[in-house]
Amino acid sequence: HKVGASSEGEISEFSAYWIMRNRIKFLRSYKNFVKKFIALNLQLFMHVIRNIKWFLKGKENVINAQSKGMKDGFLS
Repeated sequence: HKVGASSEGEISEFSAYWIMRNRIKFLRSYKNFVKKFIALNLQLFMHVIRNIKWFLKGKENVINAQSKGMKDGFLS
């Protein structure tokens, strides 16, 4: 995978936004309410963990892009 994205390498703002937005849209498409609820809550928890990781690396721009992607995923 380009730039080591599959092995926690560098991630761009562009890819952080689109990956998060599409992930949320996909999880929202689940028909089963329980599965959807669990998946979305797990994603929110992992978002916090990722934000801590990116904050420690000084990548606030990636945090902002992921957060915007998450918001847009829920709103679209």
